[in-house]
Amino acid sequence: MESDASTYATQVCIGLASAVSHAVERWSTWWRKWITQRGCWLALGVTVISELLLALFFSFQQVRKATLLGVSVRKLFPVLMLTLPAASLGLVYFGARANSDSSEAFLDSGAAYFFLSNTGGGRGFLQTHRTKVNIVALAFGLALLLLGAATLVNSYRRRTREYIAVARQHRARLFADPALDDVCSRGLPVRLLSYNICVRPPGVSGSSGDDLKDERLKLLLPELASFDIICFQELFDAYSNRRSAMQAALKEYGLRHHVYLPKRILGIPPKFVDGGVSIFSRFPIVAWDYIHYRNVVYHTIDALVGKGVLYARIELPVYWPADFPRKWNRSAFPSSTVQAKRVESQTNARYLHIFSTHMQAGDRPGYEPEAYHAEIRFHQAEEMRDFIARKVADDAGPVLITGDFNINARISPENPHESRWYRELMQRFGSAPRQGAALQVVDLVSLAHSGMHPITDDGKCIDYLLFDPRQGPVIAHGDENGAVRIYRYTVPEAARTRIFPEEDFSLSDHSAVLARLRIPVAWPNS
Repeated sequence: MESDASTYATQVCIGLASAVSHAVERWSTWWRKWITQRGCWLALGVTVISELLLALFFSFQQVRKATLLGVSVRKLFPVLMLTLPAASLGLVYFGARANSDSSEAFLDSGAAYFFLSNTGGGRGFLQTHRTKVNIVALAFGLALLLLGAATLVNSYRRRTREYIAVARQHRARLFADPALDDVCSRGLPVRLLSYNICVRPPGVSGSSGDDLKDERLKLLLPELASFDIICFQELFDAYSNRRSAMQAALKEYGLRHHVYLPKRILGIPPKFVDGGVSIFSRFPIVAWDYIHYRNVVYHTIDALVGKGVLYARIELPVYWPADFPRKWNRSAFPSSTVQAKRVESQTNARYLHIFSTHMQAGDRPGYEPEAYHAEIRFHQAEEMRDFIARKVADDAGPVLITGDFNINARISPENPHESRWYRELMQRFGSAPRQGAALQVVDLVSLAHSGMHPITDDGKCIDYLLFDPRQGPVIAHGDENGAVRIYRYTVPEAARTRIFPEEDFSLSDHSAVLARLRIPVAWPNS
């Protein structure tokens, strides 16, 4: 019986294997036949779709003004439009079967016959030695592919090594700790940087040519050692490892915790490029999340970029708030201190909630009026407000919102008073979200400049630092010397190169926002 059962099982297995093999063979035969008969139309369809996508990208003003590998996109566009049909023609010729009737008809009737056969009607060299040519072409293509992959990997590893080497040269800056009496009287400082560093994806360099992305990041690295939390905008991760190289370098300074805003290729519309927003922290990031904005201007390049809000829940250093109202030296702060009216226990207000964003760009010559883009940004601000309310519902800790809002807080380059766009933004932030409590944010940048709005980019104030202490132990103050300030990082004297024509030796087209918050320190049983 066992022998019969074993024989039966063997026959079943053989039958199943035969059926699968037959199905695979039939499918393969059908697929080869389909490709052979419709290869020309398939290549034509791919070519048309590719050229339509190229034309769509070229319709964006940002793309037309950009450069790719140092060459203007305006010059590359016609070359690509002519190269695509030629490449498709070559693929059809070398991909079709040697004995295919449709392939022969295609060769005899099309441009391929003109190029690949003799004028006397005989078969051309490529047709005669088609198999050998295919093998040589395949081997050459694979060799180029492997060489390109090896070059790319080596480039990525070399960039990471260079960034780490620069960071290690300046680790001594880590030991510039604040004085003990300053910590005891005013609290433990939490030093924060928010900076749009204009490190766009590879090949995108703007109208001024090569913008020296790696050189600028390596010049900036020594300045980052003293910060505890860093929020970058436009540190794009798409098709480059600059963000991961910065992550490896900043670990040398103790900023070991890191999150970023990813791309979303499968979305509608697809986000082929990540949001460029990153958060690095010396303190543990115990949770993080993000959203991509639903409200975007679909006929600009931003529709294909994963712009949104990045959230990091940061665990604060240990403190003892029980004696906070009595022991804390309030006189050590100026009158513009922003702090909680009632401090919760460490269990209920344990975290610092960081939100970083980069909103819709566009209010420049050639775009729609500012009112159109501003309304899109206001909708994005409402999306961010609702997202914040959801993420902080379970903790009473302080909220810090930073980033490039692209909403000009100034009336004009000459007038630093608040604009109507700024008032509308603050009103929408203060309105009630769909769920949770309304935010009560304070603009620390404006507070530090006596209610005025300093220029952060091209005559505008578009980089923000908004703070809501809620019931947490974090203190912010505006008019202490250097507590919150706008700072423009520039190329050192020894390496002076004008990267951005409109700015004097700046490392970015934006200024950075620097802030120093305080966490109360009260010793146990004191």
